[in-house]
Amino acid sequence: MVFSSGASLCVAQDFPGLANPFSPIFSFPPLQAEARGTLIWMNLLKGSESAPSVPATFDFKKFWGMDQGAAFLDAMVRLQVGPFSARLHSNMRYFKGTDSFPASLAGVGVAAFDYTGLRIGGDFDVLRWGRSRVGIDMDYDLYHPVVTATGISELTGPSAMTLGFHAVYNPSYNFYGFSAVGEGRARWSIVGSQISDWEISAGLKGPETVLGSVAIMTGYRRTNVAFSDWVTVGPPWPQQTAVPVRANIDVSMGGWFGQLAYYY
Repeated sequence: MVFSSGASLCVAQDFPGLANPFSPIFSFPPLQAEARGTLIWMNLLKGSESAPSVPATFDFKKFWGMDQGAAFLDAMVRLQVGPFSARLHSNMRYFKGTDSFPASLAGVGVAAFDYTGLRIGGDFDVLRWGRSRVGIDMDYDLYHPVVTATGISELTGPSAMTLGFHAVYNPSYNFYGFSAVGEGRARWSIVGSQISDWEISAGLKGPETVLGSVAIMTGYRRTNVAFSDWVTVGPPWPQQTAVPVRANIDVSMGGWFGQLAYYY
């Protein structure tokens, strides 16, 4: 049987393995990677510890004199295959003040709010074109929010698992090699401490090379943290002996950041 050149072309298009027995039957999407370094000035917008059954309320800034704001360095790396991504974040949030409890408690110590550690996450892109994508994501904090007052109390919230979404604009077209980029992310707790966290950013990406491309971005981030824990209280509160009470923590932080992103 003799095939014409046209028939041979059709066979090669529909069944490439027949025309080229060394071609793979299955092909995998290319691996993409991303790394970011972020310098953020985070303001402590509000913070309080309250124990309704006592009752007693301590304002982080008014009562403990915690920092109004501080600079922190965050980092993130991401690997992507097809519509699936895996992320690793490093975040630091630490605000410190001086406890000012009555003299009957003796001594002056440190009061602090600490929300620092690693976070893992995964993305699934529902829509994707080039490097632009829209989808859902899930994250898990490998750390806990902690409020401490030296010699008085330490309250710890459970690690949070969150569900959220992302929208990334990273076009393939450019103007003299440069293009605008933008991104928005938000997440909310489904398990653990009550976390709501969102950010939005935009910037300029440089030319694509065989080694990847670099973008400079700026944006704003807002984080709210709330949890409850048991704390033991005694004098100078009305109780004659120390008793455990349920205390509530409510913290809000927000600030502007500059970011350097690398895409491969």
